[in-house]
Amino acid sequence: MTSSLTGKNVTKIFELAQQIDKARHAELKTSDLNKLLEDAVRSHAPAGLKNTHPKLRYMVQTDTCPPWFVVYGSNLSLLHWSYKRYLERRLREAYDFTGTPICFSFRNRD
Repeated sequence: MTSSLTGKNVTKIFELAQQIDKARHAELKTSDLNKLLEDAVRSHAPAGLKNTHPKLRYMVQTDTCPPWFVVYGSNLSLLHWSYKRYLERRLREAYDFTGTPICFSFRNRD
């Protein structure tokens, strides 16, 4: 709890703002992102339709502030929105993106 009258815990707000700014400008290695993607797919594979399933091949970070990640694969139109949220959650668990929006793009690469 903060107070503008007494100044209690005001410095914590500035520390949190600095932490969020640092997270927004973080640049992650492609090899680390691909390992995270591989682990995520291995523990929970994406569902598809009948005999056609989305295949996620690799992920790269294309921008910072906010962090933007592009996932390349095939049949990505079949990828359910809940799986996209699952990938975001795995990314947030692995890296500290507190208070930072994360953007994803999915591109078919056949």
